[in-house]
Amino acid sequence: MWRSSTSGLMRTSAITAEDTAIRTEYESKNGSPETEREAIDLSCELMGLEPLDYGLALNAAGTSYINLEDDEYEKIELLGKTALFSNARLTDADIPEGLYCYHLRHSDDGGKFCSVEPRVGVNHGGSVILKEPLDFGESGYISLDEETSPNFSGERENFSDFLSDTSPQEAEEMKLC
Repeated sequence: MWRSSTSGLMRTSAITAEDTAIRTEYESKNGSPETEREAIDLSCELMGLEPLDYGLALNAAGTSYINLEDDEYEKIELLGKTALFSNARLTDADIPEGLYCYHLRHSDDGGKFCSVEPRVGVNHGGSVILKEPLDFGESGYISLDEETSPNFSGERENFSDFLSDTSPQEAEEMKLC
């Protein structure tokens, strides 16, 4: 920011006393920002905005922010629910808070998916991201067959679109409230 003075133009700081007070209070509670998450939290607090205003959401691990529009995933239907699919082995650090990440196991011959599980070590066939948790019961996995295997729609979506989508089932539930 520039302002006029008797000796010509002078550069002035755009940081206000309120900004300095917010930063001082933040640093007294948390110390200087050391991680990207802490820096984003402080910046948003100083600007009076939320990370979501910038398309950022805290990851499910609570360690950093994810840009909701960066990556696209394959849109699928799994067990009657809309989900996102990735060939990668995703973790809670890779998905936004409030979503659930599970893994598909493929058969030994690699020809089809045989189960969805919280974690897959061997024969990992991909990761699926859902809006609600799955109940794995006592077995700890859900077997898949011809009827329950994922249905790939051919569409791609980022997290922002996925989170804003309302399935017909969700729309019906909203009407009941």
